Amino acid sequence: MMQKVKIDRSKPILVEAIDENLDIQHGSSASICFRIADLGCSIGPNTFTSVKNLIEAIKQKHQIEGQTTRIPEFQVFFNDHVDNDFNALFTNFPPDRPNFAAGVPGSFHSRLFPKACLNFVDSANALHWLSHAFNKGRIYYTNEHKEVANIIFLKTLHLSHNLSTAPAATEKVKIDRSKPILVEAIDENLDIQHGSSASICFRIADLGCSIGPNTFTSVKNLIEAIKQKHQIEGQTTRIPEFQVFFNDHVDNDFNALFTNFPPDRPNFAAGVPGSFHSRLFPKACLNFVDSANALHWLSHAFNKGRIYYTNEHKEVDGTALAESSISPYLLPLESSLLDMTSQGILSNAKIDSFNVPLYSPLSEELKMTVQRNECFDIVKLETLGFKSVRLLSMQECRAVFEEITKKHFGGEIVEDLFDQHNHQKTLWW
Repeated sequence: MMQKVKIDRSKPILVEAIDENLDIQHGSSASICFRIADLGCSIGPNTFTSVKNLIEAIKQKHQIEGQTTRIPEFQVFFNDHVDNDFNALFTNFPPDRPNFAAGVPGSFHSRLFPKACLNFVDSANALHWLSHAFNKGRIYYTNEHKEVANIIFLKTLHLSHNLSTAPAATEKVKIDRSKPILVEAIDENLDIQHGSSASICFRIADLGCSIGPNTFTSVKNLIEAIKQKHQIEGQTTRIPEFQVFFNDHVDNDFNALFTNFPPDRPNFAAGVPGSFHSRLFPKACLNFVDSANALHWLSHAFNKGRIYYTNEHKEVDGTALAESSISPYLLPLESSLLDMTSQGILSNAKIDSFNVPLYSPLSEELKMTVQRNECFDIVKLETLGFKSVRLLSMQECRAVFEEITKKHFGGEIVEDLFDQHNHQKTLWW
């Protein structure tokens, strides 16, 4: 309530500041994307109100100056400490928000963003938080004239200046085997002399990131390949900064992802919640999109009496099905659920409405789908075959499917389900 009062009272000041100082005709403010950082966002809803007020003020400025056709898209970075509950923040995102959104974990007492990448920085109720404090015999500072965290306000001003200018083992094998292909693709196709790839910030999106650690390895391989390209062409002084957007569904554990971020990572990072079957980013804002192990997830699936597609010729988002290489992985899980139905623990209706939206297409199917889409060109398509299909262990299956089963059936069946899966795996082996 107190925060809401502060936001309402500061709104006229914000509108006036935008009206007097924002130049929408020239410079970075005239770009097709207006980027905003909210430092110290917590989990909402007040942070969303602040951002909404800001965006409305910018749109009003365009309308007053007769520039309605040049109103940009908006991307907002919600920042707070790593131990902030980003899962709750992402769940609370308003569905009708007028912006693309990302979460940025970390203290704003250090650099969180690439150079010259932000148009506006807001910190409605966070700058009174110090980087650290020591008060012997007290728990807070009052009016005593002591040095506070080495004059923290100078540090904050300096920071503002900087801001302006699957299963782990199996996935690791796939990443290692695909690395030479990635390096070759970067070497042959990345133009570091011209266009967006020659900018001071190289933006990467990893779609279907889960919680790591393999997603970090993929990103590291990509960044190393780009740096190597610059070195080969004698452009070491033009190596850009890197910003990586880690994307997954809203119910992904972003708190765990952010906690797992390597402290020595060679990039700035943000989490982007939402399905990649819808738009997640502003126009023309990415240089490279990676999806190492997520494109086999469908937007939806319906299979009465089964939990996944196998070799039945039905339509999946307009594509006829062939035999799926994913099928053997799911047999023990499906059998476990069906056993729980026969035991009266689950209903048939509950099983019929549960569908794991997975499908692993043949290379020809993938090629036909891409060609029909007409948004992409296939430069190279290579199949990385595996000699045998190994059933997932209980731990591996749980890592991949626990959240999706818990969401549908409830958390109370989880332990029993994966105990039964362990037994089923020995029968199918």
